[in-house]
Amino acid sequence: LRWPDEEPAPAPSPVTNEQLHEAVQSATKDSDSVSLALKAITLSQGEGGVEVWRLKASWAGMTQEEGRITVEKPRLTYFMPPDNEEMLVTANTGDIDQKNHILRFVGDVVASLNDRSLTGALLVYDGAAKTMSFPDGALLQEPGMTGGAQHVVWHVDDRTVTAEGDVNVLFDRSPAEMPGTSEQE
Repeated sequence: LRWPDEEPAPAPSPVTNEQLHEAVQSATKDSDSVSLALKAITLSQGEGGVEVWRLKASWAGMTQEEGRITVEKPRLTYFMPPDNEEMLVTANTGDIDQKNHILRFVGDVVASLNDRSLTGALLVYDGAAKTMSFPDGALLQEPGMTGGAQHVVWHVDDRTVTAEGDVNVLFDRSPAEMPGTSEQE
């Protein structure tokens, strides 16, 4: 509430990763471990002046002891090189370790780009290697094909997917109907 002659309060500005880290450091000066919780958070990571990813979550918590940020209902937008096409990753929870450039997404994970999607229980994004790994297996779906394996890796720079362990692929169309193929007899 405010009095009629009072100026309206300025709109809150988004919290940056650095501000979040500074707040935790400040709060932990006289203590061994303190937690910080935030609602409706947006985090982003960039390289060379270009945004690499942006993460939005309904809730986030951080502990100084571990230096990790835990998020609830994360929604990651990853800007795929070279044209910054948006890959979307959603999950039930997430864990961000910015020091090591690792993002972990757990529970009902879906990574999608255009009409291609990977689903699984766990996704680990390695910012140094530029990979999104499903170490516990994943299902790949795209027009004309469904596949799965025990370990799946999406290499984001060249947009390829590799799979190992019990790999299976089901084509929904004949090879002649697949783009880039022709029927030869």
